[in-house]
Amino acid sequence: MRAPHARGFVPPAIAVLALLVCARDSSARFVEVADCSGFVASDQAIRYVLATDIDCTTALDPVVSMASGSALDLRGFTLTAATVRCHGHCLVRGPGTINAGAVIGDDKVTVVGATISGGAGHGILATNETGRARVTVVDSTITGNALNGIEFDRIVKVIRSTVTGNGHHGVAVSTRNTNDCPRGRIRAWGSTLVGNGTDDACGVSDACADVASCSAGEIRMRGCACDTSYELRSGMPGRTCEVCDLD
Repeated sequence: MRAPHARGFVPPAIAVLALLVCARDSSARFVEVADCSGFVASDQAIRYVLATDIDCTTALDPVVSMASGSALDLRGFTLTAATVRCHGHCLVRGPGTINAGAVIGDDKVTVVGATISGGAGHGILATNETGRARVTVVDSTITGNALNGIEFDRIVKVIRSTVTGNGHHGVAVSTRNTNDCPRGRIRAWGSTLVGNGTDDACGVSDACADVASCSAGEIRMRGCACDTSYELRSGMPGRTCEVCDLD
């Protein structure tokens, strides 16, 4: 058993602050949204701001398509049954909740102060053809999604966040053939990564864990609670990465 942290890993606070500042594109067009039809597709950066709770359950196309440099400000409201699709770099900012939906990106996804819960697939998914998509999650909760809480290509940073109650893995490197899985890096500090693998198939036909990586050496955690890990592609029941409390 190993403690869920790594040698000499110090969170790059300055880099995180710079990332969040850059994510606020002052040139983005401001659009206040009061219903699901208010998410207008554009190839230009837009800052969507919710004006109320929005339910896209009956919408014909419940997709919030965001061009690179765009942001979605939840403003304390809940967006239900919508997929936030990020092209390039995008930001989802709370407080607020994306319920029964997901955030899917093809490059760089940043989620700050938000809850993503109850989706039918992954809570956050970031993949692309070059295997370099990445995710940063700060002060957020990713919970109750049917598949992985967070799946990504190259690197994920989980900062002061909770990833729990997801169906398969909590945080996992993508094993898609477009990604070089052993290069996927998990970085986390001050976070709670427990109680994932809630699907009935976990432990029966599927191996599920709080963190899952093709390379145990690419997991770095400091000040985190983590129960279980899994070395991807190691079979069933497979091998742990020896980084969590119950490994």
